[in-house]
Amino acid sequence: MRIVLAGLLAFSLGGLALAAEDRKPEEKKADASASRADRLKALTDELSEPLKTRQKAMADAKTAQERTAATQAYLKATNEIRPKVADKALALAKENPKDEVGFDAAMMAYQMSLFGSKTRQAAFQLIAKNHADNPRVEKVLPSMLGRPTPEEMAFLKVVLEKNSEPNVKGLIAFALAKANAEAMGGPTVKSADIPAKQKEAIAAFEKVAKEYGDVELKMYRGKIADLAKKEIAEIEKSPIGKPARDTEGPDLDGKSFKLSDYRGKVVLLDFWGHW
Repeated sequence: MRIVLAGLLAFSLGGLALAAEDRKPEEKKADASASRADRLKALTDELSEPLKTRQKAMADAKTAQERTAATQAYLKATNEIRPKVADKALALAKENPKDEVGFDAAMMAYQMSLFGSKTRQAAFQLIAKNHADNPRVEKVLPSMLGRPTPEEMAFLKVVLEKNSEPNVKGLIAFALAKANAEAMGGPTVKSADIPAKQKEAIAAFEKVAKEYGDVELKMYRGKIADLAKKEIAEIEKSPIGKPARDTEGPDLDGKSFKLSDYRGKVVLLDFWGHW
């Protein structure tokens, strides 16, 4: 009887193995993707642990000192766990950087890693290489739009060209127009060039408003048409590149003077007061 049962068990296991081998490639791929999705969720859960611990500590806290200690412990735990999770997410993304799990993992690695770190750079490269046309790339754009590196700027321009999602294109176009407008008052810009740069900035906002006016930008809290109108108004009333308003008042010795008295000279105006 034992021999018969052993034979049946071996036959059964063999049948399962054959069934596993006979599965279609897409079924195997689906199982692997599900497993990677579970691992990604585990990383998300790992990231949320410090917050859960803080919420419990805050609920149990009886004094202001205990609440402060809970917040400090949360910040410390978060700072420690973020780079570790980023490394794990990057490893997961590298297994298949082209699918949605790979994108989410690369995005997690990019957002959780430190600026300038190798992990952040590697995650960015995976996103740039595989997901310029992904509509969901919008989620990672806010991390790049503040002060984009030259590589990030190049990627943003590629996304603007290849991505078909209006929200993505509108967000990038508006952010680039805004960055261009802010740069016109930079220290390397010559005064004589400012009027032309102001016209260029206004034209950029008019263009983005015409093409994506109805797009709502959560990052800037408004529709592009309304946001662009405000930016144009700011440029038009900006004192940058315009003659300073004449100022009259007493100097340190009590002698009256006008700002125009120093026309053609370098002048530092220091406005101060006390109450």
